[in-house]
Amino acid sequence: MAKSYWIIPKDDVLDGSKLALKNADELYLSAKILYDNQRFVHALSIATLSLEEFGKHCILKEHAMNNLK
Repeated sequence: MAKSYWIIPKDDVLDGSKLALKNADELYLSAKILYDNQRFVHALSIATLSLEEFGKHCILKEHAMNNLK
């Protein structure tokens, strides 16, 4: 069986996943504030960043969980 190779230690991958989720939540709240104040273009930009951070969270978590088995 091939040895598992991690460029980043797997514990750090899980920590990064949690931080990405926290960033996604904070960016979403910022986008909501901008949207509520009719700053639609800026709200869309920040909401897009939030989605990217959420995607990063999902990828990191999935990668870590698949490699912990």
